[in-house]
This record gives sequence, structure tokens and C-alpha cells, in this order.
Amino acid sequence: MSIAALLTRAALWAALAAVAAGLGKSLEIVSNSGDVELKNSHFMVCKARGGEGTITWHKDEEEIEDGQDNFVITKIDEVSSKLTIKNARREDGGTYICSCEFEDGIVKTAKQTITIIMKPKILTTTSYYEFLAGEDATMPCEVTGIPMPTVTWKFKDRGVIDSTSGRISILPGNSLQIQNISRVDHGTYVCEAWIKAKERNEVAKLSVSVVVNAPPHMRTHEQEKSVVAGPASNVSLTCPVSGHPPPSISWASPERSDQSRYQFNSDHSELIIHSVSKNDEGVYNCTATNAFGTYSSRIVLGVSVRPDVQQLGTREAQPGETVSVTCQATGDPTPTIHWVRKSDGQILRPGDRMDIREDTRSTTFTLRQIVPSDGGMYTCIASNTVGKASQDLSLQTPPAAPQQVRAHASPTSVRLSLDAPLADGGSPLLQLRLQWREVAASEWRQELVGAGDALVITGLQPYTSYSVRLSAINGVGEGNVSQEQTVRTVGIREPDKPVISKEGTSEGNTYRIPFKQLDDGGKPIIKYIVRYRSEDSQLEKEMELPPDSKEVILKDLDYNTEYGVEILAVNSNGTSAPANISFLIPQPISTKDARSSPQKSGMGTGGIVGIVMVIFLVVLIAADATCFYTNRCGMLMCIAVNLLGRRPRGTKGLDPEEAEISTVNLPQKKEQSNAATFTEA
Repeated sequence: MSIAALLTRAALWAALAAVAAGLGKSLEIVSNSGDVELKNSHFMVCKARGGEGTITWHKDEEEIEDGQDNFVITKIDEVSSKLTIKNARREDGGTYICSCEFEDGIVKTAKQTITIIMKPKILTTTSYYEFLAGEDATMPCEVTGIPMPTVTWKFKDRGVIDSTSGRISILPGNSLQIQNISRVDHGTYVCEAWIKAKERNEVAKLSVSVVVNAPPHMRTHEQEKSVVAGPASNVSLTCPVSGHPPPSISWASPERSDQSRYQFNSDHSELIIHSVSKNDEGVYNCTATNAFGTYSSRIVLGVSVRPDVQQLGTREAQPGETVSVTCQATGDPTPTIHWVRKSDGQILRPGDRMDIREDTRSTTFTLRQIVPSDGGMYTCIASNTVGKASQDLSLQTPPAAPQQVRAHASPTSVRLSLDAPLADGGSPLLQLRLQWREVAASEWRQELVGAGDALVITGLQPYTSYSVRLSAINGVGEGNVSQEQTVRTVGIREPDKPVISKEGTSEGNTYRIPFKQLDDGGKPIIKYIVRYRSEDSQLEKEMELPPDSKEVILKDLDYNTEYGVEILAVNSNGTSAPANISFLIPQPISTKDARSSPQKSGMGTGGIVGIVMVIFLVVLIAADATCFYTNRCGMLMCIAVNLLGRRPRGTKGLDPEEAEISTVNLPQKKEQSNAATFTEA
């Protein structure tokens, strides 16, 4: 082997020995984190394994000396060294190298990167701002942090940037600016500083309260309002003011308005006037004041008044006189007035006997040469745009003379009737005066009868001529008499039929029928005959009444049953035609009413007869069926023989002689049975 080869092998073995020696040695840096908070202390430990050596520290390839700047190097033992960074600065960030030279000359190194960090922090401390509406407002938000935080502003949990109007923006330096700030911008804004790096998600927040002051302001400077006066009429006047601080509100009202009827809400922005009257009409001024200004608004209140007409009452006049009545009315706007005759709704207009004179707030109605037909109700009507009112005038005169009077003669009486309506003069009729005399006599006899009574003159002589007339009386006086008529009474005869004067009345199951006898036919009434029966009965009942009777009383009638009644008058010459009436006896409304008077069964005679017939038919069928099944006899036996042509099974046969005897005797037995039944009945 050559010397060169030997040298090469020796070098190789030396290199292998050196590698083997290095494989057993290592170096590491132990650190709790690579991030160091600014101004905090941090240490790193460098440990050597595989032997002892000399450990040095370097930063950015420059060796660090113990005590240099804010570094402290502490030898822990022969294989460990600690580097402490006190009060870390921004420039302390970087790459740190630990180097160890072992005793055998082998050098090992280890690296650790240190990053200096700082949590986000907001340096601005002001959190309350006041601005005047219309100003440009700026709210600063100075922040710091490593790395520098990202800043956002929020308002009501949303971003504040308004890309539409451009009024709100974030200036360089992170200040928030709101141009032409208004009341809608007031509230709380939040400045947020964010750091989002590696595993960091840190935020700092500052809440800023923004108050926007504003002088008082109203949406309208002047407004108009209308209302109709009345006790139940209320009106609300509002002062829609805005401003900050909330302004104080005061009102000025017309002098005539009664402020005791005023009501305000809590902040005086609403005025309510109760029971509005005409005096409340006018201008109302609303004034709002705060520290930044004063604003006033006016409300013009118009009050309309419904028409009111003065009462007219009653006027009495005699025929030929003149009546003049003035109708006065108030209201706003001024009402128009006109007169109407109430009976036919006709508007009164000037004519031969009538004048209508109109003034600003009144109209005078004049009627000359009064006649009874002028009597009645006249209405004065006032109307404007908000309502209508009226009052009635009662014009009353004595009644007119009756017209178209007819006389109907009987033997001892004359009945008068009117074919034309009687003009009552505007006042209800009270009485009518009947006058009569024999044609040859000079003195009139008379009788007063009620306005609703029959017009009958009684006590006359048969076969005699009489002059008759009548006049009407009301509350004003007596009218003229009718045209005189001559009438002759007739001969003696049977009486006229009684006149049922009014509808009957019921009390329980008793019914009363009032009646009158107007003409007795020239002979005194002997008696009255009353016949009555129920609608479901053929049995008619009859009763007699004395000649001076004025009422029929029927007792113990059936409830819920209709009755027909005839009343006849009897004198010595005969019987009158019947006066008829029908009525229903109603069922009692309550048990108490039913106990207060005697009752009969609600079932009529026809119902009772029907029930008896049904019971009799059921008994007959039962007896016949019994006879058929026991003795093979009866109607069912007859049907079986005639329809089937043979006797039913089990029927006993008869000898010819027995059959003949049975046939002869059968009718006789039947006759005897019928006779017995009739007699018993």
C-alpha cells in the first residue's frame, strides 16, 4: 500500500471519528412562547447534550453580552444558559441563536424567533359629545397595538358608513365624522380596534355617547281647524314640536274662550277644548322654547253653530182676524228660514191673504182674513251647512160649520152623519151641539154630545116633521151651525139593532161587550137577547138582559177559543136585526194569572166528542176480536164467511131449522138493543 493511500485512509477514519463524536451532541432552546408582550420580561434556556462546552447568545448574528441593553445572561451549569429579556422593546424582536462549543471542538447552534406584540388599545378617553344640529361632528378614536389594529365604527350594531349620502365617513387617524348632524344621528357609537393575526383575535372598544341638540321646530307654521259647537263637541289642537332638550310649550287663546274647559296632555303639546262654543273661535298660538331657541305656530279655529229656532207656541184667532208670527233663528253660518204647512208639507209663499217678510235672522209670516180651514200646525225651519232646526206654530180657530149633513129618520129618533170632513180649526173637537125643533115651533131644543159619540137625536114623536142642525165646539170656541134640514120621523116599528160602542175587553175567561140602543122603534125596549157560541161548537147558548142594560158580560168561557155573539133588541112590535161581534179568549200569560180566575179545560166540545168516539171504536174492535176468536162470531166472522166462502176452522154447524130460527130472530134482537140504547140515552 502506498503512503498516499495510507494517508487517505487515516483521514477517512478521522472524519468518521469526528462524525461519530458529533452525533452524540445536540443543543436546544426552551421558551414558553415566541410572542413577547411589549414591556414584559421573557427568558429562554439553552441546553447542551452530549458533553460540556461554552454557550454564547447571538441576536441577528451579533453576540449578546451580559448586561447589554436589557439582556441578562445567566449560566445555570456547564451545559445550560438562560437569556432574559427585561422590559421588552419593539426592537427586541428578531432571531436569537444559542451556540455551544464542546470541549472536543464541536460547535452546535439552536435558533428561536421572538416577536414583540401589544394588544389593541384605545388611547382616546372622551366618551361624551354634544353637537348642535347642522354642525359637522368629529369623534376621534386613537388606537395602538402591535401590529397596528384595524378600526371600525358601529351605530346600533351596524356599520356607520353611509355610502348613499356620504355624510358619515372615517377620517385618517380613525376619527368618525358626521356632516350636517341631525337628531336622527343621536345615540351611542362604538369604536372597535381589532388585531387578527395567527391565533390572536383581540379587540378593544370605546363607547361614545352623542347628543344632538336642536332648537324647537314645528312641521307647520300655521294650520286651520273647524268644529261644530255643542255640549258634546270636543276639539283637539296639537303643537307638533321637536327639539332637544325637549322644549317647554305654552298656549295663547282668544280672550272670550273659557279656559276652565281646557285640558292639556303631559307636555302641553295637545290642547283639548271640551263643549266647544262660538266664543272658542279664533287664533291659538303655540310657543315652544328651549336653551337653543324659540318657535311659534298658530292654529286658526273656526266654530260653526247648528241652527236654533225660538219657540213659537200657540196662537188663537177668530174668523176674519189677522195673525202675524215672527220666527227667529240663530246659527253660524247664518241659517236660511222658511215656513211649511205641516198637514201637507207645502212651503208657504206670499199670496192674496199671506205675506212672508225675510230679515237677516228672522222671517215673519202674516195671514189675513182668518178662516177655520187655516187652523193647524205651521213649521218654521232654519237650516245651514251644519244642521237644521225647526219649531211648530199651532194656529187655532173655532171649528167650521159642518158640511154635507145627512139626516136618517126613525120613529122616535134622527141620526145625523157627515159626508165631508169637519174642519176642526187646528184644535181637537171637544163636543157637538145637536139642535132640533118641530117645523111649526120657534124654540130650538139642544143636546151636547162628545166628539166621538153617535150623532142621534132621541125622544121624538112618530110621523112628525122636524128641523135639525148642528155645530162643533173646540178649545177656542164654537163654530157656525150647519145648514138647517127638515126631516120627518117614520111610523112605529121594531127597534134598530143595538150599536156596539167600542171593542170588548177580557179579564181572565170573562168578556165584556158595551153597547147602546140608539132608536127603540117608537116603543120601549122590553129586553135584549144575547146568543153566543164557540167556533168549534154547534151548540148555541142564549141569555136575556133587562131593557136598561148597557153591557153584555159573558163568563166561564174557554181559553184560546174564538166566540161569535149576536145582540138583539126587542119591543112590542118585534125584534131588531142582530148586532154581531167576534172575539178570542187568549191563553193566560202566567201561572199567577191563571190562578186568579176560574178556568175551564182548553179543549172544546168537538175535541171531547172526538176522544169519546176513538175510545168507543177501540172498545168495539177489541170486543169483536174477542167474539171472533172465542165463539166464531162478530164482524170479523162475517168478513171471513163472505170473502172466503166458508166458515173458519172450528165453527159449529147449524141444522136448517136452527138456521131459520136464528135468521128470523136476529133482527128482532137488534131492534130491542137499539131501543134500549135510545131510552138509556
